[in-house]
Amino acid sequence: MVRANGFKGRRVITALPCSALSIQNLRLAPTSPEQTERVVRSEASERVGFPVSGNQLNYLNAGQVRSGDEVRNEIILLAAPEEVIQDHLAMLGEMNLEAEYIEAEPIALFRNLERYLQRERDVDAVSVAADIGVRGTCVVVARGRDIVFLKFIDIGGRRMTEAVARQLNLDYQEARDIRRRLAYSQDTQRDPERREEDRALPGDSTSVEWTIRDAMRTEVEALCREISLCLRYCAVTFRGLRPHRIVLSGGEARNPLCVEMISDQLGLESAVVQPLRSVDTSGVDFGEDRRSMMTDWALCAGMAFRQAGSAQEEQESSGDDRRLSA
Repeated sequence: MVRANGFKGRRVITALPCSALSIQNLRLAPTSPEQTERVVRSEASERVGFPVSGNQLNYLNAGQVRSGDEVRNEIILLAAPEEVIQDHLAMLGEMNLEAEYIEAEPIALFRNLERYLQRERDVDAVSVAADIGVRGTCVVVARGRDIVFLKFIDIGGRRMTEAVARQLNLDYQEARDIRRRLAYSQDTQRDPERREEDRALPGDSTSVEWTIRDAMRTEVEALCREISLCLRYCAVTFRGLRPHRIVLSGGEARNPLCVEMISDQLGLESAVVQPLRSVDTSGVDFGEDRRSMMTDWALCAGMAFRQAGSAQEEQESSGDDRRLSA
């Protein structure tokens, strides 16, 4: 991949997936940042259940909350076992790559939203983002540009596809292909080649859509229950903090049926992230229809915006038509 796509250099920004992280909440008495860090590091190992030292740990201060009659700081711990980090570095080493920086996946994902929260009225805006991948869903809740809640939910595209496979008596690959073709068929801007692909759907496409919807319903409802619990926790902890819409990314966000079902279940408006919006991708072969939103590139874009974000914000705020290059 590195050779075929013209990448230069061997230093990379990479991310540990949500599924590999231990994410815990901790409430501490307000104190100096230095004292907070000392307390967090002293309590982290007990909280996450494995030894933690050095760069295995990061944390976010989500803000002040009331606990009984006391005011506390809500701290979000993010930790990874040493063996997870070493395995990740070994994988990069096999490709002759060197890590410039290792991020936590949810932080990079939120950057896709954060770069648009520049207006004064966005300071207190409540955002909830869900990246629905194959293995699970990463949920991020933020107030303005500050993350206040993180959670990994082990319900994602794999479980939805397995449900469809059981319902239609297909193997996993066949079920995945049908779901993918149905998603393309729902794209009103598809090209003639996509229309030819639509005809490959077995039987009546409307009937297949409803069968797939029924098969997915149990998994989507379970996912939405978990997301609802996240939002309820935030509403109670931060005294009425509630979003008005959910922003979706990841492979499942390409599926209009999945997006519609999530929006209906949660009773929230939904929007789909376009992570490469305002990025010049004309010189890059993504191997897919460029008119699609390419939502499964959200993590890669978020990591790239760690370096390019400030330049992008300058261009967008000045109305400059030039775009960043991929």
